[in-house]
This record gives sequence, C-alpha cells and structure tokens, in this order.
Amino acid sequence: MGKSQVKKGVSLAAALCQDISGNILSGNEVRALGYVKALGAVLSETLEMIEAGSDVRKELAFTRNIQAALERMEEEHKVNKFDGARMAESFEKYEKAGYTPADFGRGISADEAA
Repeated sequence: MGKSQVKKGVSLAAALCQDISGNILSGNEVRALGYVKALGAVLSETLEMIEAGSDVRKELAFTRNIQAALERMEEEHKVNKFDGARMAESFEKYEKAGYTPADFGRGISADEAA
C-alpha cells in the first residue's frame, strides 16, 4: 500500500473527527452520529489497506470504498441539515465543561485531504 493512500485515509479521518466535534459542540449530535459512522468506515478501510500490503485489487477497493463513504456523507448532509438554533447555548455548555473546537485538532487543507 502506498503512503498516499494511508495519508488520504488518515487525513479524511482527522477531518471527520473535527466535523464530529464541531457538530457536537454546536448542538447537532444526531448529525455528528452520521460522521461517526463514516469515520468508522474510513478507519476500517484504512486498516484493511495497511494489512493487505501491496495488493492492487485492495487499493482499487479502498479508493471505491472511500468514495462511497464520501457520498454517504453528502446524503447525510441532505437528511440531517445543520441546525444553528442551539449553537450558542451548546457552545457555552461545552466551554464550561472545558471543551472548545481548538481541542479537537488542527484544520487540514484540501490538498492534505486529497
């Protein structure tokens, strides 16, 4: 397996973690669960690729499955739209508990996620 595929899987997982935390912190827990589901799929695919070694069929399957996970996320966006109604209240609640968006990793660029 190439480093670029590992990097793609890890970068996507990091981006999903940020999306999950952002949705939870803003009071969109149901939406966050869709991201958790996608994160599990991305991590499973990445781990399977690492374990497969140099297998072209697995590399092609990895690419297809990662694309399918991204497509499921697009569907999730349509079904569970972001709701900003509880955002201020939710951020305040989590800040009092000691959590801020900065606690959940740095942002990644589009190039890193590609």
